[in-house]
Amino acid sequence: MTEQEQLAYIRAKLSDKWWRMNNLYMIENEQGELVQFKLRPAQELLFRTMWYLNIVLKARQLGFSTAIDIYLLDEALFNKNLKCGIIAHDLTAAGEIYRTKIEIPFDNLPKWLKDTSAQFGKAVARAIWETFALNPTPQIVKPVVEAVFNYDSFRGAPIDSPQDLAVKAESRYNEQTSLLMRELGELSGFSPKQLEHLLIGYTGTVGSYVMAVADGVIRASRPGESASWRADEVPLVKAVYRGTGPAKFTQHMEDFYRMLNEVNQLKRTVDQYRGEGEDDKADELLEEQGGILKARRNLSRTQQQIRVLRNRIELLHRDRTLSAEEKRQRIDKLLASRNELVYKAVSHNHIYWK
Repeated sequence: MTEQEQLAYIRAKLSDKWWRMNNLYMIENEQGELVQFKLRPAQELLFRTMWYLNIVLKARQLGFSTAIDIYLLDEALFNKNLKCGIIAHDLTAAGEIYRTKIEIPFDNLPKWLKDTSAQFGKAVARAIWETFALNPTPQIVKPVVEAVFNYDSFRGAPIDSPQDLAVKAESRYNEQTSLLMRELGELSGFSPKQLEHLLIGYTGTVGSYVMAVADGVIRASRPGESASWRADEVPLVKAVYRGTGPAKFTQHMEDFYRMLNEVNQLKRTVDQYRGEGEDDKADELLEEQGGILKARRNLSRTQQQIRVLRNRIELLHRDRTLSAEEKRQRIDKLLASRNELVYKAVSHNHIYWK
């Protein structure tokens, strides 16, 4: 095939979205190398069925974020009067998404495509500017709006949990809430968790360092008020050294809650089908995925045990009689027990996901 024939072939393919997505766009891989974007089976399945099936479960290494951004870029470039949006948790993250998922694929489009028409470049530039322009204004009001509606969009969860809402606002804190925010909450009558959310929302890392330093001063002035600091709680130090204490969060914790969520979601879906008289759908779903329901009892029992341990940890944090070091030792012991429970549950039940 001559160069002209090859060019004609490629131009003829430009009307095929799936061909464009698998042949036109370059991205950075995990090593920072420039590679051609190729749709993975799970990604293509999402795009072909998203008109009726468009919920993506939290996953790692499946590349859904990149695939969705490339999909949007392609839509914006090859369709008139279409704008697409990307939501990020802060302006810095938005800039990084723009650079890696928009700017790099666009800058590395085939030269022949850019040179096809002088108008193409202008049209693309206009599409990029209008479609993906970064507007910092929403971030100015976002923390306040989230506090008013009691919802952290980054975590996808309430700022004050349902259990928190059962007590007065100034008492809504847990072992992870800043001591400084607890003091401010007591003085102002506002939720310490919401105050912390506002501070971090507007100041980011700087605010977390300020709180950490203030917490250190409060700890020093009130021995026994809180558990003694671990290495992974000390500002700056925690960035390079985790310490020897039991981990506050592990990969097994993430796996455990993922498994529990999948099992409960499947059970609720089957029950809903049964309740609506759609037994065939329920049976079909059970035949495809029903094996994981064997893990439900064990996972639910473990969840109850974790709640008991969490409540005991919370009571220790609020205890006024123990010294800081005694609190730390007892809390670390409970954290170790929790981690062991989770490890055993995941190890015991992972076979149902094979």
